[in-house]
Amino acid sequence: MESKVLCLLVSLRGGSKLFQSLLDDHPEVIGFPRTFRLTAFLGSINNQIDDAENISNAFIKKYPLFFDGTLWKIVNKLDKADQLGEKRKETFKVSQDKFKNAFLELYNANKKNAKNLFVSLNCAFQIAKKGYVPEKYIILYHIHDICFIDDVEQCVSLFGVKNVKVLLTTRHPVGGLNSVFHWMEIQNCLIPVFNNPKSYIKQSYIFTSELSKRIKDVDMRINLLEVIRAYRKEVMESLCEWVGISWNDSLMKSTIMGRKWLGNTQADKPDKIEELKWFKPSNWMEKKDLQIYVTLFPDRMKMFGPSQVESIGNLRRLKFLIILPTAVEFKIFIKSLSLFYWYKCISRTIKELTNREKMYNYKDRGPYEKIQYLYLRFRTGNIITCFIAYVKRVKYLLSFVGKKEMSEKRDLLFYPIENSCDRSLQKI
Repeated sequence: MESKVLCLLVSLRGGSKLFQSLLDDHPEVIGFPRTFRLTAFLGSINNQIDDAENISNAFIKKYPLFFDGTLWKIVNKLDKADQLGEKRKETFKVSQDKFKNAFLELYNANKKNAKNLFVSLNCAFQIAKKGYVPEKYIILYHIHDICFIDDVEQCVSLFGVKNVKVLLTTRHPVGGLNSVFHWMEIQNCLIPVFNNPKSYIKQSYIFTSELSKRIKDVDMRINLLEVIRAYRKEVMESLCEWVGISWNDSLMKSTIMGRKWLGNTQADKPDKIEELKWFKPSNWMEKKDLQIYVTLFPDRMKMFGPSQVESIGNLRRLKFLIILPTAVEFKIFIKSLSLFYWYKCISRTIKELTNREKMYNYKDRGPYEKIQYLYLRFRTGNIITCFIAYVKRVKYLLSFVGKKEMSEKRDLLFYPIENSCDRSLQKI
C-alpha cells in the first residue's frame, strides 16, 4: 500500500498543535508527538542513510522530547506535556529500545532511501507507542512553519503529489501578531517580528503564495483557528472527507499520546466549543495595520470574516502608513525599554546557565554552548535589533505597493457561511 502523508503547516500561532492534538489518538493516523523536519534530520546525519543503527541512534539523540513528556517544558513551559490527564498529573514515556528495534527491522527489510527512512521512522514510533501499525493509515507530518517549503517539496518528490495533502492552520494576521507578542511576554523573550525569512510578520504577507508557486499541483486547504474553535466537529468531519479517514470521536478531544491535553496557552483550554469571534481592532494602530492588509491583500482578507475597515485608495497615504511602526513593533519597542524586562531576562539567563539540567540545551531545537546561548538571548529584545527589523519590514512591504495581489491557494477546509455546509461555498 502506498503511504499517504498530511503535511501540517502553521503561521502566526494558528493552532497547529491544537490540530495535531485532535488527530493524536485517531486509529488511522500515525506520526510523532512534536514537529519534525526530514530535511533537518538528514542534514544532521550528513545524508548517510545506509547505516540503520546510526540513524536510529541519531534520531533518539536529536529528538529526546518524542520519548519523554517531562522534557517538553525545557523547550516551552506552556506545552504542559508533564501535566496531562484529567487531574493534570500524567505524562508519557516511549521506549527508545522498542523504537530502535522496530526501526532496524523495518528499515533493513526495505530499500534504503529517504522515503523508506521516513516511513520506517514513523511506523517504528507507532509500534513503540501502541505496539502495532494500523493496516490503513496516513502519516501526520507536522513540519510547522510555513516557510519550510523545502520539506513539503521533498515530501511531494518522495511520495508523489497524489499522495500528499497540505493543511495550513492560521488566523487573522493582526490578531495572530498580537498572540505572538503575548507569547513573547510570557517567555520574556522579545523577538523582532521581521528579522529572518521565517519571521512572523513576513509569513503574514507571503501567506501561501511562495508554496503555491513552487508546488502548483499540491492539494492544499486552509484551516482558520477562529473557525475550529467554534465549529470543531464540522471542521474535523471535513478533514475526514478530504484526507480519506473514518470518523472517530477522538477527533473532538485534545490529547498528547492519548492523554488529555489542556493546550499550550497560559490559561488552560479544555475541550470547550466557543462562539465564532472574528478579530476586531482595539486601537488606532491595529486599525491602521488592518487597513494595510485589506488594501494589499483584498481577496485573501475576505476569509477572515466581515471587513472592519475600508481599503486605502491613496498610494501616498498607504506608503506613509506602512512607514509607521506596526502595533506589535511598537509594543516590542516599548517593552525593550523596560528595566523590569531586562531584570527578568538577566535573571532567567543566569538561572538557565547555572542550572544542572542545562535548560538552554534545547532552545531552537538544538544544543548550544554557553557563549552561543548568551548571543541568542541578548541579540533579541534590544533597540538596535528591533530598529533593523523595522527597516527591513518597511522596505519589504513597500515592494507590494502598486502590484497585483499574489496568486495563492485559499481553499478553506470548512467555512461557516450563514450556517451552510455547502462545500462549494467554502472557496473564497
